Amino acid sequence: MLNIPILHATSFLASFLLFSIELILAKKLLPIYGGSFFVWGACVVFYQAVLLAGYAFAHVAVSRLGMERYRFGYLLILCWPLMGFPGKDLPPMQSGGCWPVTISIFGQLFSKIGPAFFLLSTVSMVLQAWMVASFGGKKENPYGLYASSNAGSFLALWSYPFFFERYWALPEQLLAWRVGYGILILLSVWIFATFKVVARGAGAAAAAPAPVPGRQAWRWLVLGMAGSVLFLS
Repeated sequence: MLNIPILHATSFLASFLLFSIELILAKKLLPIYGGSFFVWGACVVFYQAVLLAGYAFAHVAVSRLGMERYRFGYLLILCWPLMGFPGKDLPPMQSGGCWPVTISIFGQLFSKIGPAFFLLSTVSMVLQAWMVASFGGKKENPYGLYASSNAGSFLALWSYPFFFERYWALPEQLLAWRVGYGILILLSVWIFATFKVVARGAGAAAAAPAPVPGRQAWRWLVLGMAGSVLFLS
């Protein structure tokens, strides 16, 4: 029997790392640029943009390549950030000089944590597709992984000001984050060895979902955007 809890643990950890690095890097940038409004505002725009890019990449890659092939690429992409942070210490940060503050912060974030953040943004979608492909469309519901992902996000946001920021200095926070990323790689290798992809047509075929009307899709999109805008404001 396949070990479903490992999928939930991996989805949880990926989201925890994704949201905690947002706060760690914003705090690290504050002394350089000053003014939490500019720093946090620029960070949030960067994070949302990369998150959307990660979702789009995961959707297209899994759809085009199929999970059987993409899971090999997933492991390679997972190790890609190790060429910089978190494989190495976070490089020193300094002001962008004559560049506008927002552009400078974008450059800092992209060069320092861009690859790791992008990869983490794809994990939840990839694991859901992986579960479906492993069971051949049988009864297992992949959307429970979305709940685990949300739980990791909320825990990262709530634990940072009350625990990590209070008791750990920035170097200790970054070290703990790097250890967490190493654990994520180990869990992903375990999943790779455990969850084999079922060939198409094997097992019970999943019923084709009914197409969503364009008007309904736009309504969902606008409602999701409204919630995000209210939260960020």
